[in-house]
Amino acid sequence: MKNVKRKLALASIMLCGSVALGLGSLSDAPVSASADTLDDFKVKSASLRVPDAEYGAGIRFTIGMGNAELAEGATMGVLLIPTSSLGDNALTLDFSHEDLRTYDNAQWKTLEDGTKEAYLHLYDVPAIQYTTDISICAYMDHDADPVTDPIYTNVVSASVAEVADWAYCNDTTLDEEAKATLQATYLTYKVFYHNEDDVMETTGIYNQTLTAVAEPVKVGYTFDGWWNQAGTHEWDFATTKVSSTATNLYAKWAPATDTAYSVKVFETTDGGNTQTEISVADFEVNRTGTTGADLDITAEANAVVTKLGKGYTLNTEKSVLTGVISADGTTELKIVVNFDEFALARVGEDANTLLFFDRELGVKQVTGATGNSYGFVTDKKYGNEEGSLRITFPNTGDHNTADLDFKGYEFGENDYIEFYVYNDTTTPTLSLMFGYSNSTQLIQGEWTRVVGNASWITGAGLNYFRFYGQAANFGSGTNVDGSVYISKVKVYSGFGDLSAATGDWTIGETTFTGAAVINNNAPASHLQKTLYQTGDAVTMRLWSHSYAGFEATFKTNIDATSEDKYVSFTAKGADADLFTVVMFNASGSAFTGATKACVTRMEANGYTTYVFRIAKGNTVSKFRITPLGNTTETGNGSELIISNCTIGDYSSLRTGEDANTLFFMDSRLGPELQQIYRKNQTNLYAAEYTTEMAYGNERGSYKSTVSRSTQESYHNMVWSQADLDFLSDTDYVVFYLYSTYDKKIFFSFNRYYDTTGYELMPNQWNRIIVSAKVLKTATWTLIDTRMYSKETGVYFDLYMSKFVRYTADEVQKLENKGSEDTWTLGSTTFVGAPNVVNGVTSTNYLAGTEHKKAYLVDGELSVTFVRTSDGYINLTLAESIEVAAGTDVYVTVVMYDYGRLNKLNGYLNSSGSYALSYVSHEDIGDGYAKVVFKCSAKDSAYTITSVRLDVEDHTDSTMATQLRIKDIAITTKQA
Repeated sequence: MKNVKRKLALASIMLCGSVALGLGSLSDAPVSASADTLDDFKVKSASLRVPDAEYGAGIRFTIGMGNAELAEGATMGVLLIPTSSLGDNALTLDFSHEDLRTYDNAQWKTLEDGTKEAYLHLYDVPAIQYTTDISICAYMDHDADPVTDPIYTNVVSASVAEVADWAYCNDTTLDEEAKATLQATYLTYKVFYHNEDDVMETTGIYNQTLTAVAEPVKVGYTFDGWWNQAGTHEWDFATTKVSSTATNLYAKWAPATDTAYSVKVFETTDGGNTQTEISVADFEVNRTGTTGADLDITAEANAVVTKLGKGYTLNTEKSVLTGVISADGTTELKIVVNFDEFALARVGEDANTLLFFDRELGVKQVTGATGNSYGFVTDKKYGNEEGSLRITFPNTGDHNTADLDFKGYEFGENDYIEFYVYNDTTTPTLSLMFGYSNSTQLIQGEWTRVVGNASWITGAGLNYFRFYGQAANFGSGTNVDGSVYISKVKVYSGFGDLSAATGDWTIGETTFTGAAVINNNAPASHLQKTLYQTGDAVTMRLWSHSYAGFEATFKTNIDATSEDKYVSFTAKGADADLFTVVMFNASGSAFTGATKACVTRMEANGYTTYVFRIAKGNTVSKFRITPLGNTTETGNGSELIISNCTIGDYSSLRTGEDANTLFFMDSRLGPELQQIYRKNQTNLYAAEYTTEMAYGNERGSYKSTVSRSTQESYHNMVWSQADLDFLSDTDYVVFYLYSTYDKKIFFSFNRYYDTTGYELMPNQWNRIIVSAKVLKTATWTLIDTRMYSKETGVYFDLYMSKFVRYTADEVQKLENKGSEDTWTLGSTTFVGAPNVVNGVTSTNYLAGTEHKKAYLVDGELSVTFVRTSDGYINLTLAESIEVAAGTDVYVTVVMYDYGRLNKLNGYLNSSGSYALSYVSHEDIGDGYAKVVFKCSAKDSAYTITSVRLDVEDHTDSTMATQLRIKDIAITTKQA
């Protein structure tokens, strides 16, 4: 039969030395028997045997046989075997196994009720087997008949620990001492905690859970519980109970997911021998990962190099980019980058910087020099540079050189190099070499702009520029004494060598074609004298030559057959502000003589605009401009830059601020380009453009020298037809005159005394306003000095500034205002025409009224006063002003300051009752002053309807006075 393991239920247990007496009942179990089964033949109970000196530890099994009578010769016995050895086999005499034990000497005892019991004691059970189940059954051959099968009891399985545990938990006869002895003897087992080589021994109680021990720690790992040795079952301290006399638990570890490791970035210096840790934005150095995980940061290293930018490369030889995360957290990976400080510096504004001579980097870029010494200084600043590099030569030897290493800059096609050098040496032949075939001589005592084609260096297979002191014949080297200073060196794109051009090229709006020519007898044939284009400008360096300059062919001939044409260009550099121009006809022959290119204006960027005229009737195919004149051996290596070449008619000159300019009297355009010219003259001995006596911010004016005579002085004026066409009869022309004669003189156009005549204040600028209709019909200007003096043989100068056109809307002739017409002067509105009393009338001189008129020009009132006994201007207010009794009234006038403003006074309402007196004069800049007059308080209230300004010094027959007023304000408090 198949044995079934059953738990024993002990009724009681007694500890009494060597014998344990205990009776109890077992729940019935199936009994394997023959056909002649005996009643109540079974294993009834089991009790615990307490070891003593005579007996060993064990279990006593009780077998009951009921009250059956055994036949004579009947035999019986007990079969015992470890349950695990029995397996699925039936426990019978037929079962054969080496672990089977058979006892046939059982002693039966008849109880009071007539039933019989036998006891079987298992002695000396080793403690290691306390938890081992023993299966037991009894057998009996009751009829002593060998033919019939034995009768078997039920099979019971029990262990020492199982019986002891039941007794400990259920036997109420045991006191605490007995229970403690019981537990210590039978139920307390060893527990071994294995943590790799470390073993901790503790105890556990059978059929109870273990108290959890403190979790062990292993660096780099996470504790994953106590498991059996095979790692297939985890001990659950909450539910798993001790079931073995020796429990072995093994610590199980999982790789930690937060194990520390680091990734650092190092920069190599000292030729790669020294590594210095550097920080990278948003780069995490200290990290965690899974213990034992493989690391590969190659992709991250490349990303770091990209993030660091230009100048950094990955040093794969010295980097540690792979590894395994060690449990102790010491794993370190390294990203090692090589650093090119020059490439790194070439970012942002310095992206195209070649040599950093405004910082310490420059010192590192001076190499290969013989006996040189150099250091960083800032005492020779160029422009806005922070500094420059000084290279000092030691004044020894005959072949001093200093090389400027550009550290492997990657030049693009058409790149060129630009910087400035100051030659502070005593060597007039010091040059800067670009390669072997191109160099530039450095002018002593000034900054030289150096420009060179990058291909001159790269084509020669070089990676440097060289300073070179040459002998006078530019052959062998020479000693260099002193220092040179170099500004930051930059690289630009767009270099074009025009001296070798075969196609079209432009300067501004004008297209040229083919090779340009630079006439330039340089001191040595190998020195730089190339004509090149950078951006929209053409640059050249000019040395001594009879017509050193620039010669270029127009793609399309300039056709001036029907009208004058003008060519303008902007330029800077060279050493003159005057260009001579030679023009060539359509067949390529030069016109006889040279014309001039005249200054028109100074540009804000340091350039000057020039213009020259192509006279009507000519066709021009090319031109040559010479900034240094036609003097042989002129020029010392000055640079010339030309840009913005434009071809147009005369009106093309009238742009921007010059849009309304009529005659360019502030430049050579007027006299030298014959906008106007004198056909003949009387007592006018000279006329020239000058920068003296400029009006306001004008650059210059036109000066005529006049002789004091008993005759009228005049010169015939020939006006450009383009200028005459520019004016309409309703226009006005405004310009300024300055006379150095200390007495009044008379000026007019074409003897129109009564309409155009002006008396001029001596040594002051006089504003002249003349009708364009008068100007267009005039054939001369008249200067008459006979009116007030009979001196002869006295010379004085008369200056004329730029003539500007104003339309009829821009000039208000105030005498034309009707009685209801209002007009504004600054902060006050007036009405009607002013009343002007300003001059005497003499036969033929100032006999009319034009000179008496008041005008508004650019919001400014202008009126001229000549000799009279009572000169004034009275202006009517558009709105009257009520003045309370006892109140002072102030009149504040903003006007051009001629230095005689304290000679002014006046009245309110043109009445002596409300007289104005001079109070103060304040200079407010730009030639203007604020003048305050006062009308003292009256006893009675009154009304102001007008304001009158009187000119006191007009009674002096040698004086004239011109008022130019911007504002008149009437207040009761002083402004």
